[in-house]
Amino acid sequence: MMSIHSVTPPRFARYIPQRYRLEAGKCKKCGKIFFPPRLVCSKCRSREFEIIKLPDQGELVSFTIIHTPASQFIEERPLAVGVVELAPDVRITTQIVDVDFSKLEIGMKVKIEFRRVQAVGEGGILAYGYKAVPV
Repeated sequence: MMSIHSVTPPRFARYIPQRYRLEAGKCKKCGKIFFPPRLVCSKCRSREFEIIKLPDQGELVSFTIIHTPASQFIEERPLAVGVVELAPDVRITTQIVDVDFSKLEIGMKVKIEFRRVQAVGEGGILAYGYKAVPV
């Protein structure tokens, strides 16, 4: 197995499980779920966790339309960003795509997909992450 210390920066993110597989930490003592995983439970202070996979579908609990995004997202403007609840008290913030913005509404069901987020730097290194699409 390759050591994480021998990996180049662009490849490093591939070794972060929660980034690619929606892996969360579930406290073995109280059951609280953390995404991304933590070392210490904020509820009971336990340090024992099991790795669980979060569902890839959830509910949109909040959203906004951004008309003046950061420079790396200028080509995508306007863009929608929302908060999606995947499990009780487990929420992620992500871009919402493949939908007419006028049809966005709180409570709508969305699916989390792994997609290209941006090209980084002059070399065009591709960065991937989560995006939500309507179910």
